[in-house]
Amino acid sequence: MPFNGLEFGNLILKEKGLQNVMIEQTKIGDHYDLNEKKS
Repeated sequence: MPFNGLEFGNLILKEKGLQNVMIEQTKIGDHYDLNEKKS
């Protein structure tokens, strides 16, 4: 694979036009934090 999970996730978000979604790395892996969701 030419990229890691973070890069792949960001590519998908960019392709779908989702600019207000962040992927962050934690000790348990990448996750989506619903509490930090921005409208």
